[in-house]
Amino acid sequence: MSSIECPSCRQIDAVQKITSIVGGETHKTTGHGTTSAHTSISGTQNIYAGEGWSKEKVGQNKVVGSEHTSSFSTVNTTQQSTLAQKLMPPIEPKPPTIPKFGSSFSAITGSGCLAVIGGIIAIGIVLSSFFADFDPKEDSIGVSILVVFILTPAVAGIVGALIYHFLDKLAVKAKYPKDIKDKMISDHMTAMADYRNNRWPKWQRAMQRWNSMFYCRRCDVIYVLGDRVKPVSPERVVDLCYHGTSDPI
Repeated sequence: MSSIECPSCRQIDAVQKITSIVGGETHKTTGHGTTSAHTSISGTQNIYAGEGWSKEKVGQNKVVGSEHTSSFSTVNTTQQSTLAQKLMPPIEPKPPTIPKFGSSFSAITGSGCLAVIGGIIAIGIVLSSFFADFDPKEDSIGVSILVVFILTPAVAGIVGALIYHFLDKLAVKAKYPKDIKDKMISDHMTAMADYRNNRWPKWQRAMQRWNSMFYCRRCDVIYVLGDRVKPVSPERVVDLCYHGTSDPI
């Protein structure tokens, strides 16, 4: 008895490893495509004069022109046979998303603060230009005013940033009270522990079984080498992967 013999027909001539089927019957195409078109226009245009039925042909113009258009596209496609689609491995589980404590205040007030800071900077630059011609030796007051208007945008930016940060903290605190925030963090930690200790190891064991599976084209069944589980149809590949590892993810 061969080690890869199909448990149903006891033959090996139609047996193939499913990793080979998925890899050999999956084709990825990546590239670029360019489409171009050229249109030529050639003819004559008659010129008439008069009104109603009394119009008379008074001349003729020759019309010649051309139009060229082109487009560029990126091609990125994956083609699979029906069998390869059925034999795809279990989907890798994703870790739980880290909770983010953002506030609706951020988008509106943040842009408002930036607009105010930008306006102050613009005013400072404009006013500074008026004092650019002052001579430091002759007009110390003008120099002082110039320095003030140069420093104003920097100070305004720092103050605006501090105010924005403080108000954003208040908005987050109002939107996420301590009990709600603590529960979200606790739920995330629980989900992360389940992912590390249960879902991820379970998927790894399922992938080990998937890598040991064979498909018999004669019987249209899949099975795991050395497994006592009866062969099943390709549509049940995920069930067979997780057999003995609890329920599928």
